[in-house]
Amino acid sequence: MPLFNDMKSAIVNHPGFVSGKYYASCSYSTLSNSTLGSGTCYYTYFFIPTDKNFDSVAFILSATNAIQKARIAIYTIANGLPASLVKDFGEITLNIAGGREILNSTFLAAGWYAVAVSTNSAAASFLFPSVNLSTYIGLPSINSNNFNGLSVALTYPSSYSALAAVSGIISATNCPLILLKAG
Repeated sequence: MPLFNDMKSAIVNHPGFVSGKYYASCSYSTLSNSTLGSGTCYYTYFFIPTDKNFDSVAFILSATNAIQKARIAIYTIANGLPASLVKDFGEITLNIAGGREILNSTFLAAGWYAVAVSTNSAAASFLFPSVNLSTYIGLPSINSNNFNGLSVALTYPSSYSALAAVSGIISATNCPLILLKAG
């Protein structure tokens, strides 16, 4: 009998992707507002059960200002941590609250990925899901609170191609809700 977090059983149980639909980084029942800290890179984990092209990556801002910028990228996962850069979506200005979408077609093979998000200042408020992914990414201690991703100290990068995987002290944290739009 497969374990509940066995990737093979998850692939069998996924109904497939519908072109034009948005798929969330995790199941959630509620969303809350939270501000991303500057000098930090947030990694939202994402499971892709079958090979698929995605047309865009999206997120939701609840508050922002005209100087706020962010960089977003997708990494493969190796040994439970973000490892190799798959796609750097570049820098975007976060000057409009609401749903934001970066149109840029990306092929992802079946597997686990981390969507990296970092901001140049702590001024934008993203929507965060209330969920605990410790089953998949591990608890840092038995007293840990709910979290859905990891973070690491990082100076705001000029590009993610310069980021050499995850180095430094890794923290369990809440990360923004990320959506991928199926192509």
